Amino acid sequence: MDIDELIYKYLRGNLNLEEQHRLKNLLGQENIDSEGLRKIELFWKDPKNKYTNESEEVYKDIFRKIDDSQKKEMLDRRFVQSRRNTFRYISIAATVSILVALIYLFPEFNKKEHVISDLPPITEARKTLAGQKLQVHLRDGSKVKLNAESSIEFPKYFSDSSRVVTLIGEAYFEVAEDATKPFRVVVGNVVVQALGTSFSIKSEPGTTKVFLTSGKVSVTSAKIDEAVILAPGEMVEENNGFFDNVNAFDYADIAWIDNILIFQDASSSQVFQKLEKWYGVDIHVKDELGRWSFSGQFENEPLKEVLIGIGHSEEFDFEIQNKEVVIKKQPK
Repeated sequence: MDIDELIYKYLRGNLNLEEQHRLKNLLGQENIDSEGLRKIELFWKDPKNKYTNESEEVYKDIFRKIDDSQKKEMLDRRFVQSRRNTFRYISIAATVSILVALIYLFPEFNKKEHVISDLPPITEARKTLAGQKLQVHLRDGSKVKLNAESSIEFPKYFSDSSRVVTLIGEAYFEVAEDATKPFRVVVGNVVVQALGTSFSIKSEPGTTKVFLTSGKVSVTSAKIDEAVILAPGEMVEENNGFFDNVNAFDYADIAWIDNILIFQDASSSQVFQKLEKWYGVDIHVKDELGRWSFSGQFENEPLKEVLIGIGHSEEFDFEIQNKEVVIKKQPK
């Protein structure tokens, strides 16, 4: 798809995620920055820019200045059915050269005064830090719950044929059903596709896990052609592009969705790493605590209460100073 068609779809709000990435790259190649794209959109939205004989002469003059025979042939196709006598502004036939000419060859266009905030990005993104969780509502009605230290990128408007988002980290998806628009999550080497379902994805360097709670999903990898199909209660793990066997998963794998913190035979380092991510703190172990493992469950408990519970079992004390936690041996 040419850049002029991509810009037209952008103005109509019909770009999918892949097309948006392509448009970003092409705009950079044509040296059109966000300010240039802003002016194009302003011109598109301005009701004063109606089709007239004068505006046609302006466009013909642009073509004369550009002096490109191929673009002259496209001139005859620049108008399609009008919307309440409003000029079609910049049709699919209008190329980037025309848009650039509007901005840079005509001072009166370039100097128009408009009161408008900066255009939103082609894609939107949400991000969480350690100790944070975030509920994201997509325009199609789908819901995404981001776990700590995660991010999601999605188009402002989904295309007419698909819904594609990109995930880094961990998130739980409740996908609004739409049989005509498959919902795809791109995460590392993996693509998870669903129509209307609920699933959780956990991505770490070199590995991605997919847990299905309802409905049905297919999971594909860049290195494997055949998709893995999951049923509710099943999970699959990808390692460097290859899938392990499909297995049942334990509730502990997705308990974070309900704000429940679960440890199952976790070592001291695993316990403290999980607490750092869950509560957004830095934990420093001052003394040698010996080797131990801990199993337990906490629901919506503050950090202090969690540390009291674990410390009583594993015999350590602690001090909390803002976002810093010091772990030390209990005195004998």
